[in-house]
Amino acid sequence: MPYLTKEQIETIGARVVRAYSRLSIHHGQSVLRIEPKILANELLGLTILYVKLATKEDILGLTSPGEVDIGVIGEDGTFQYQHIDGKTIIVDSSLLEEDVIAGHLNFTLMHEVCHQIYKMLFPKAYALETKEGTIHYCRRRPRRNKTDWEEWRTDALAAAILMPPELIRYYLRQYGFGDRMEMLNRVFARSEYQRFTEMAHSLGVSKTALAIRLRELHLIGRDYFTNPYDLVNVYVDDEWIRQEELDYAALRCENEKS
Repeated sequence: MPYLTKEQIETIGARVVRAYSRLSIHHGQSVLRIEPKILANELLGLTILYVKLATKEDILGLTSPGEVDIGVIGEDGTFQYQHIDGKTIIVDSSLLEEDVIAGHLNFTLMHEVCHQIYKMLFPKAYALETKEGTIHYCRRRPRRNKTDWEEWRTDALAAAILMPPELIRYYLRQYGFGDRMEMLNRVFARSEYQRFTEMAHSLGVSKTALAIRLRELHLIGRDYFTNPYDLVNVYVDDEWIRQEELDYAALRCENEKS
């Protein structure tokens, strides 16, 4: 598999989005959301199967460039093997439950779709994997090891397709942010955060995925998504002190002087 820069991955994503937009089901309509199931079935001719995977709990989806047998739990609760060809995507059925955020299902689907896209674009590089029956997994928590490059580029392409720049900019204007979001903070900018949440819902992605994408596209100013209280924290020698503690110390100092 050749090395791909972020710019090259974005270019591939843009090509896929253009092809998706030209599907006959979108004739005469503006595409305001990329649906992974439609992209997989109608554009790429892939099959999606929802099964209960007989693997560790952190496996949410998988695919393979060739034929392989996958361990699953059948409807009767027994262990079985599910045979898949090189154009099938498997998704754990737990992602269909009502309390699961739709964005998690969409990103899992798109992640596996992107493995298949890379196989179509670079068939020679995937030829050995096809013979060996290699399986690509989408995990709840990505592993930090030497194989991260494979998953990073796949996640990058999934984000580029699900959240293309032109669609992100469209929704920024639709939700009143203008050309960019000035601050993301669920505590100190609640109105903006609510609109950000609605924007993620419109795109069919999680808030985490959208926050990362806005960061990548430089379409966000002050980003406090991970820790909203960073806004009122001061960092000194790698240790933080809350602003109210600093105010209290200053007040005590003034009292001692008087």
